[in-house]
Amino acid sequence: MNYLHLAKSVIGFYFFMNRQTKNYGEPVDLSEEECSKVFDSLKAEGFSKYRFFFVIDIRTMKITFSYNIEKFIAFKNTFTTDDTFRVTHPDYLLSNIQWAESTFRYVTTVLKFTEGFKPLQQYYRIQVPMKLIDGNYHWMLTECSPLQLDKDKNIITALLTYTVLRPFVKGEKVTVIGALYDENFENVDLNQAFRKTYFVRKPLVLTPEQNKIIDLLIEDPTRTNGDIAELLQKKKNTIDVQNKQILERARLSFQNETFENVRDIVEFMKSMNF
Repeated sequence: MNYLHLAKSVIGFYFFMNRQTKNYGEPVDLSEEECSKVFDSLKAEGFSKYRFFFVIDIRTMKITFSYNIEKFIAFKNTFTTDDTFRVTHPDYLLSNIQWAESTFRYVTTVLKFTEGFKPLQQYYRIQVPMKLIDGNYHWMLTECSPLQLDKDKNIITALLTYTVLRPFVKGEKVTVIGALYDENFENVDLNQAFRKTYFVRKPLVLTPEQNKIIDLLIEDPTRTNGDIAELLQKKKNTIDVQNKQILERARLSFQNETFENVRDIVEFMKSMNF
């Protein structure tokens, strides 16, 4: 398990959300009073035994309201979004982050053309294993729905509910796939377009040798390919090929960026606090 890569993915997700939401306004729909009614309705559904929920402000990635979490997840002082990443099984964390990012991109676009927005009408559903308060991993059904929008139909807050499904069996391998729903029915047309959008994006996974090149350039961006070849005891042509592969993979992973060379990637990573 490449924990450094997982950490970079979490940071990258925060960075992505920050860039996407920096010009978002204040929520106009739903009102705080209407949100309270939604929460009361959810509480009345019998959340205490198998479910919990919280509301997250997309602009700050901070949790603004929560219910029943302490019965399921151990955390210090205040529950944060970092805790959701911390308790997600590391083998499934990267897929969960990628689906969440892709869903946000897609649903944001869909909402721009949706009239008569209703909370909990359109939502995203995925199953991931999470470590609960008993110290064991359990499969959790995660459902995320836009809750409040600003005047331009940008998502300001989202409601996330978690339901315990079954214990996670060590060693089992399950493909994590997200789906979009509309009023409790899977929206086939949306999902076909959504998954096509998701699968053209790839995580930035580098080989150990390529990571060494990145680390050397982070230490000293002025290093040439010849310098790196000498430090790694490789031929310069080998470093040239590795750099080309790094560039190709980064362009697939961050399609909104315009990388001209590996040093551009290094600067991008620095801006994300990698």
